[in-house]
Amino acid sequence: MLSVGRHIERMDYLAQVLDAGLAHGLPDSDEGAAALLQLFDATITFRAQFQGRREVLPLLHLLVHDADSPRSLAWVATTLKNRLRRLAQHDPEWAEAWAQRLPNPAQWVLPESLDDQQAVAALREALSVTSAQMAGLSDAIAQRLFAHISMAFSPQLHLARSMGFGGGEQ
Repeated sequence: MLSVGRHIERMDYLAQVLDAGLAHGLPDSDEGAAALLQLFDATITFRAQFQGRREVLPLLHLLVHDADSPRSLAWVATTLKNRLRRLAQHDPEWAEAWAQRLPNPAQWVLPESLDDQQAVAALREALSVTSAQMAGLSDAIAQRLFAHISMAFSPQLHLARSMGFGGGEQ
């Protein structure tokens, strides 16, 4: 269970970091790219794979598509889906429905440069949607797997009834 929560938080965090980085043009500068790599814990991997190349596409590929990098959005998304299925194995239809709704960053189209405003905007939209989906998944897990009271009971309703409002007997 803790693993699912950790991956939800990681996915949300990394999506927000990359979105903010794109908004500020970080991949186009050495310092900005280094900051993104450090936040994704991918500096060593980037240097080993791309040996000093300073292009936006290889950077974004590592941060978004690389299924072997445990901090890439694609790896986190795949792992999150698998762990969600395991967490809710008693309710596989619910788990699978949620897993299918979650983003698939490995299929996102990446801009070759930040000059491609349309591709950058599409990627930023996917990142924003991903962040919102993580909040929705967190809420859904809490309601489906950890709510110990029915939705018919609410503290506000109980308080109103105890004070003589709402038609309930005391």
